[in-house]
Amino acid sequence: MNESARAAIQKAFDLVLKRQIENSARLPNFDGMKNRLRAMRESSLNDEGLFRTAVENMKKNGFKVVETDGMDEAFEATLREINGEKLVVKSKSNISKEMHLRERLKENGITAVETDIGDRIIQFSGDSPSHPTGPATHLSAEKIAAIVSAALGKEIPPVPERLVEELRDDIKKAIAASNIGITGANAVCAEEGSIVIIHNEGNVSEVSRLPGKHIILADSHKICRNMEEAALQTKLQTYCATGAITTSYMNVISGLSKTADIEKKLFYGIHGPKEVVVILIKRKPLPPEWKESEFCIGCGGCILECPVYLEKGSAFGTHYKQGGIGVISSSIKKGSRQVVVELSPLYALCFYLKTSSYGQR
Repeated sequence: MNESARAAIQKAFDLVLKRQIENSARLPNFDGMKNRLRAMRESSLNDEGLFRTAVENMKKNGFKVVETDGMDEAFEATLREINGEKLVVKSKSNISKEMHLRERLKENGITAVETDIGDRIIQFSGDSPSHPTGPATHLSAEKIAAIVSAALGKEIPPVPERLVEELRDDIKKAIAASNIGITGANAVCAEEGSIVIIHNEGNVSEVSRLPGKHIILADSHKICRNMEEAALQTKLQTYCATGAITTSYMNVISGLSKTADIEKKLFYGIHGPKEVVVILIKRKPLPPEWKESEFCIGCGGCILECPVYLEKGSAFGTHYKQGGIGVISSSIKKGSRQVVVELSPLYALCFYLKTSSYGQR
């Protein structure tokens, strides 16, 4: 990682850490919340009964649920659901990055436009993202201006407000021209059969309500028992990722739009998509020695103070998970057990530093 990127990342991460400190008084029982979430995930991860409950209740709510094993199968299912469309828009989704969705769709003649500002910058630049929720934190305003100017074919000054305005207008054109939206899911609520998605920019609301189809990519590790558990998980995700207490938006999607305003009879598809499809990827349980990595909630909080990441940047991790957890995840996927053995103490050290620093706030 060059000095410019290192400085940009350090500046961005310091702002998040400062925000966490400023808001820490609003989460006086942070450790208790972490312990509750840990206990909840221990009881729900790889629970076949809970998985089946989630699938059944989503189907009752009108979702089309496609169960898949692995990323290749999930991609093929996504391709079938796109059904010949040549343009789709998508929101931030780490699982889509893990399956190389955008690149593989391009190989099939389909353009997938990122609607998150940071992800759109990364799409233009071809870089690896530097944080799950802030993918372009390694780029200065000057570098972003050069990237966006080249992509849009006009000179844009390195003024953040102007850059956001130009990127927003570019994204809005793609949304207006598309019939299919693709999102991830922050939580799948088994008892309610609902999907929870949190976001700040408002793009998820637009992407999920396109007239043709909403495709939701989710893996089985996102399944929780109910909405209360989802609220706790998303609150901790937000705080650990951004330092804020809550996001601007929390979308709860429980199937197609409906009304019962005429004789109390239910009519579906009033606004939004004609079909909502959940492509659910079933994760295989890991061996006991690697079970700890399954508890990751994808907030990126561990890398904010990770000494290795702050030195190596996105080279320490993968394109879909940054930091030690990314290296461990990739190594397990590839069967490189020796790599994981060597990195586990390092990841444990980073985790210890992170949790210890939280304890001091």
